[in-house]
Amino acid sequence: METLLGEELLGAILSMLPVADLCQSSRVSTRWRAAVSCEMSLRDAKTMQAGASIWKAAMYTLSAEDAHREAMDKIARRATKQAISEMDVLPNLAIVLSCNSFNFSGSGELAQCVSSLLPLHTLVLSLECGGVMGPIFGERVYELCGVEKRNTPAPGTLCEVESGNAVVVQLASLPSTMLSWILLRPGRRNRPRYCFGCPPRAPAHVGAGRLPFEQCEGSRDQVETALLQWSDPASGSLVFTSLTDIWGNTQLRSFVHAHKLLAGGVAQSVSLACRGSVNGPLPAAAVVLQFAGGNGMSVCSIPEETGHGAARVGGALRMFLNRADVDKEVTGEPTVYCPAHSTAPNAALPAFSGGFVVTCNGRGADFHCELDAESTAVRTVLPGVAVAGFFSAGEYGPACLAVGDAKDGHSGHADMLGYTCVTALFS
Repeated sequence: METLLGEELLGAILSMLPVADLCQSSRVSTRWRAAVSCEMSLRDAKTMQAGASIWKAAMYTLSAEDAHREAMDKIARRATKQAISEMDVLPNLAIVLSCNSFNFSGSGELAQCVSSLLPLHTLVLSLECGGVMGPIFGERVYELCGVEKRNTPAPGTLCEVESGNAVVVQLASLPSTMLSWILLRPGRRNRPRYCFGCPPRAPAHVGAGRLPFEQCEGSRDQVETALLQWSDPASGSLVFTSLTDIWGNTQLRSFVHAHKLLAGGVAQSVSLACRGSVNGPLPAAAVVLQFAGGNGMSVCSIPEETGHGAARVGGALRMFLNRADVDKEVTGEPTVYCPAHSTAPNAALPAFSGGFVVTCNGRGADFHCELDAESTAVRTVLPGVAVAGFFSAGEYGPACLAVGDAKDGHSGHADMLGYTCVTALFS
């Protein structure tokens, strides 16, 4: 039947399909996949012309008795379909965050599950975390003091699951020349040599058959040098490292210090996949996503000294958006939390379409003395922004300094932090 459709007629039909149906159509045949890729390029050109990124996110949860591998895959697919249904352009980046009380260690399997629903060559980053944050759809099931609780917030309400079983899928449509990435993993046979992937500066969806990266191997010093040569300090970066390969945390220190527009954290496991790749998800010690030119990116670190509660976190976020360096009103003890913006100091910040929050494992209900403190602050200060995030075993972001320690303003570099909420925003 597909042979009865000419190229022009097929292209006209595909141009009228919503993104979710377009993703399904790409799996009909090789010819349809090529036609969908052409349509994707046209829509991507419109996104690039607009110069803005589009972000959407969705979260689903499970009760303890229902939590198993197949159920986690099911809610991951539901979250992906929900996020796709809200997009009018095709995504080329997906970030999958999973939290489960049984430690399935399935970040790679979830990456494969989600990538099967996405357009060809979509980059899929999967993180297994201690807790997650995202816009909830359906019933929320979470654990508090070892007891399972349930409630049903309004669909799309940003909230947290510190402990329990949940999957968050965040999709982004970025101008294709904006995104590049690098993956680090240990060398073979536990030798002190390491492999890394360093892509060319090309669209993230270019290449077929294999995950498009150049694989090299070298000593720690050689890898560190290559990282610094590959990176652009003027660009924005998201950095994720794995507890299972802790060497990445120290190996990335020079890279982190060389950047200001940088956010990220330490997850239990990290995997990277590409839709259509024959080599499947790759487990990683570290993954860096780099956004050329900063992508209208802004990063804020809110330290422990800011205090607890949604009101204080929200106050710090408002001061950040007003480009205030010193937070006196919120804490009483001035703290420079080094906000980083890709826009000029005298220019108004753009409207943000997406955000990513990395907060310390210790900054939960026990620290704030209330539930959903940080997600409440974010959704109050940034209504309508598609935000996702996770609870981390260590955060990367602009260094927080006491006022007396700031020399000539503030240091301007990122670092590994603790008891901090790092918020990255994208226009």
